[in-house]
Amino acid sequence: MPAEIELQTSDQLRKVEHITSYKYAHAVENTYHVAVMEPRPMGSEQGRWVNEQKISQFSLEVSPTPSHLKTREDSFGNLINEFELRKMHQGLEVKAVSQLKIRSAAKEDATLFAKTAPWEAVAQSVTYQKNRPFKKESEFTFPSARISKSEALHSLALLEFWPHRPVAQAAFALMQRIHKDFTYQSGSTGVDTSIEEVLKTKKGVCQDFAHILIGALRGVGLPARYVSGYMLTEPPPGKPKLIGADASHAWCSVWLGEEGWMDLDPTNNKIPDARYVTVAIGRDYEDVPPLKGLLHGGGQHRLSVAVTVS
Repeated sequence: MPAEIELQTSDQLRKVEHITSYKYAHAVENTYHVAVMEPRPMGSEQGRWVNEQKISQFSLEVSPTPSHLKTREDSFGNLINEFELRKMHQGLEVKAVSQLKIRSAAKEDATLFAKTAPWEAVAQSVTYQKNRPFKKESEFTFPSARISKSEALHSLALLEFWPHRPVAQAAFALMQRIHKDFTYQSGSTGVDTSIEEVLKTKKGVCQDFAHILIGALRGVGLPARYVSGYMLTEPPPGKPKLIGADASHAWCSVWLGEEGWMDLDPTNNKIPDARYVTVAIGRDYEDVPPLKGLLHGGGQHRLSVAVTVS
């Protein structure tokens, strides 16, 4: 979701309400669902250019009441809520409410960017070598379900990743290039639209731009991960904020070596600030959709989603 926003530096208290509703044409007998709606704690160890966030409260309400509901942690450290419905129902509502405190990442600083390691050195540090300890960040260098290896993505990265350029400087410049060359157009793509199609049309939404930036960064050997979450939007001057008018958002995080991770939002052309809430990280969208599941029956369905960030 594009927005003109200014970087905030102080701690911010945030509340997020995310309601997903399904109405089925026919009764559903059994369903099993996985919800990725609970924000993950983020500490300073992530890196100076990643927001810190502490979760004070989270609740998940499911209607009809599920036969069981459990929480687990996935391999990426995300908090996953699983539930099952074993009785007939013709609709489903999932309401997630989060309260948390967010501290903004460091400001965009060209001087600090220039002091980061050359990108080749960072890429080399996560390349497999015999007898060298495994680095967990390396898992984000490989192709994933929705981001395959591509010469087009590699060529895109090389426009900014020239020899010995500092990694943060190059990654930030690549984000700016994608923001400039691609047009945000709501409804222009779906969750299954390929990167190749977006590269061709130069149009897409936040998920597409995150995938393109991730694929390009991986194309030069850098770990890059998909970040799902929310962003507080501001109403026009003098207009009230509409309830449910915010939306899920997606951006990218790139590994800088000793500096840790750096979050980059190509949709809005900036490092995420305290208006952003991180929910989960993964290799791409396939790892962290807000809600997915299996069901028996139902036929066609009508979906509605409302998100409010305050």
